[in-house]
Amino acid sequence: MVGLMETVALDSDLVRSLLREQFPQWRDERVRPVEVQGWDNRTFRIGDDIVARLPSAAGYAQAVAQEHRWLPVLAPQLPVPIPIPVAQGRPGCGYPWPWSLYRWLPGTVARPDEVAESVLLAEDLAGFLVALQSVDASSGPTAGVHNGWRGAPVTTYDAEVRTTAAALADELHLPAVLGVWTAAITAAPAGAAVWVHGDFTGSNLLVQDGRLAAVIDFGSCAVGDPACDLVIAWTLLHGPARAAFRAGVPGDVAAWARARGWALWKALLTSAQGADGRPRNASAGAAPRANSSTNSSPISAIHDLEQTPAVPPADRRSGGLRRDRSASGFARPRTTAGRERDAEMPPAGSGRRHFRRAQRVGRAARSLSTNLAARVERSRAVLAARPVSRCA
Repeated sequence: MVGLMETVALDSDLVRSLLREQFPQWRDERVRPVEVQGWDNRTFRIGDDIVARLPSAAGYAQAVAQEHRWLPVLAPQLPVPIPIPVAQGRPGCGYPWPWSLYRWLPGTVARPDEVAESVLLAEDLAGFLVALQSVDASSGPTAGVHNGWRGAPVTTYDAEVRTTAAALADELHLPAVLGVWTAAITAAPAGAAVWVHGDFTGSNLLVQDGRLAAVIDFGSCAVGDPACDLVIAWTLLHGPARAAFRAGVPGDVAAWARARGWALWKALLTSAQGADGRPRNASAGAAPRANSSTNSSPISAIHDLEQTPAVPPADRRSGGLRRDRSASGFARPRTTAGRERDAEMPPAGSGRRHFRRAQRVGRAARSLSTNLAARVERSRAVLAARPVSRCA
């Protein structure tokens, strides 16, 4: 029996077998894995128009029914396309869980090194979250175990954060980290629960020509606290783009404090895990990890998060994003000279220190996002897992 979070090896041959058995209309189509894979699911393109998504572990399989139930409800109310289910597969050919077929959505995965300073994309992201949060949530699924508690009170992870932080005490400043966490868990939500994506990260965003083209992977969606979706301000965006995102998303100081807590939890968890998702000191052997002295390490992101206020002084001092607008009314990126003027260092003293810290958190959080993507890619190589049996 496969454990709740124990992964199995999935490949194109398995998908072809499942198609022959369950959806023969696509049995002759070319099947190949997509370039960027996630952790919860393995994705395969079928021909030009269809995508197969197979949960990689039992713990992720319950999201299949949720996506088939709610994606058709959400899709018409959102400003960009999201996956629409075409068919739901059943266990077969040795594969033990339900799986899905969706329409292919064009676009490339949002990469921090390419989009981190895109004001237009940041405004698109903010607009998407505003639209998502505006959808009637009265009958939606409450955040809980089914979606990894994304959107639940951040206090859900209190024990895990404190235990993990203590285990990493030699690599970070524990009192400062716990200070950030205390601020997060004591910042109570003020509004009603709303729809959350739950995994609003660069690897689940598709872009075209610098604009948001689609949002994918709604397996963690639920109704809860939107602070969990705000983490992208640190993990993907930087400078004017982060300011544009913050200006476009409704959220008070408490919401951003909780968002920073979510970012801290993710950074701690990543720091404590190896490429295969196991603890670094697991009996199978320590997994490779980034040098903690460089910004490529999640530890660097933790250090910057612990020093950076929930509302970065760099954002406050400008009174919000300064925008140049074209005739169309859309904001356009600042010129190089404009960005250099915006980045002028404040006078010496605490203002300069805070400003430098705000700069560092952007660089380190983008490095964290890149590190997460690299860990997922490395995991594909170490999943050596158990092969599944094939049907004819």
